[in-house]
Amino acid sequence: MTQTEQLVELQNGVATTTSLEVAKIFGKKHRNILKIIDDIINEGLLNIEQTLKNKAMAYFELSSYKNEQNHQTYRMYKMNYKGFTLLAGGFTDKKFMEYKVMFVEQFDAMQHYIQEQQQTQFFAPETVEQQIKREQLAIAKQNSDNAKSREVRSWLKLTKNDPEAVKMAAPKVMSILLDVPEEQLQIEPKVNYLYTAADIGKMLGLEAYDIGSIAQKLDLKATRKERSNRYTKNVSIKDYAGDISSKWLYSREAFKAITNYLDNNYKEE
Repeated sequence: MTQTEQLVELQNGVATTTSLEVAKIFGKKHRNILKIIDDIINEGLLNIEQTLKNKAMAYFELSSYKNEQNHQTYRMYKMNYKGFTLLAGGFTDKKFMEYKVMFVEQFDAMQHYIQEQQQTQFFAPETVEQQIKREQLAIAKQNSDNAKSREVRSWLKLTKNDPEAVKMAAPKVMSILLDVPEEQLQIEPKVNYLYTAADIGKMLGLEAYDIGSIAQKLDLKATRKERSNRYTKNVSIKDYAGDISSKWLYSREAFKAITNYLDNNYKEE
């Protein structure tokens, strides 16, 4: 490894690295790095204050990569500087210090690059046409916002603080404020389906079939009509040969339900 090797990349305006890079540079097996991050997310953040927990969860993003040798797709994590700090904080061996510094320096350099780009864009002079267009858009937005505000006030006035009326009017009000058709609104909190049965099996020392059986026993799987619920989602996967198969993906809540089941029934089974 050379000090010029690129360890940090710019992804959607954020400096990031991956669990693959960390495993490679620190000389660790990737599955062990994945397990450490899984433990941080599922156990380390379990009892901290909710606002801090939500922020910390955003440090890591589940992603995937394709193995060039067998063309199979495997999971990995992308992480920002704070995520890397949480992860690498557990690498206490003195021989890892050089690698930590290399990552930190590249994160710092990438952050300076982002700030320079932002400043360049901020100070870029406008042409007369751009200035007129910007002012026209600002006026149009102000008029639109005023119209939305009047319509929202009208709907809220109609509810007269009646809880049922408020509940019925909520989708309409959200549709107005977000400028999204009511039928496209997702009122329920978004569920992230992070794991396959094989992923959970690896973490718990079981086969994917066993995880599927437990999920079936706990009634976690969505019906064919639903396709998804708070625990699972059924998706179609195309492999490298072009063949399509059905696969279940599991949420954090599903992972927690399965681990609770194993904890409570291990001795009995």
